[in-house]
Amino acid sequence: MVLERFCNRNDIAALVPEVKRSLREIRIPGRFERYSVKGLPVIIDGAHTVYSLKNFTTVIREMYRPPRSCVFGMVEGKDIHGSIRYILDTFDTICITTPGTFKKSNTDEIFCSFREAADSSHTIILEKEPETALDRVLAADQKVLCVAGSFYLAGIIKKLCNERGYAHA
Repeated sequence: MVLERFCNRNDIAALVPEVKRSLREIRIPGRFERYSVKGLPVIIDGAHTVYSLKNFTTVIREMYRPPRSCVFGMVEGKDIHGSIRYILDTFDTICITTPGTFKKSNTDEIFCSFREAADSSHTIILEKEPETALDRVLAADQKVLCVAGSFYLAGIIKKLCNERGYAHA
């Protein structure tokens, strides 16, 4: 590895295992944060671009079988139409919610866009309050519940999970 080649002195080379361990343990807030609610995996990710949603949903499809649910909220100015297909290709139940109030979001428009693009196999719900959206989707039959579309929404849901004592998984 590059690090090992760089560390050709004994004192520096001794740090290589610690640096490797540290890099493996890096956690970025709002990126694939895992909770468990009565055995149900809850994955919180701030994915909010087409590229990040594509990557996030690819991993979810590889890790979890259907049915899968998502609480989704996105602020204005993001490519909602480019993002919808990745969400619909991955989740059976999608609950559209407001990603907080820090930036403007048109949840009604997002909800309509999802309804127009979805087929009969999808359940699309509009629940403007994130806490109510979380509760509603927790009640659904699913193998995993995900939260995506905004770091603001990720922060709100993460705070709720912590306040409710949901275990980090």
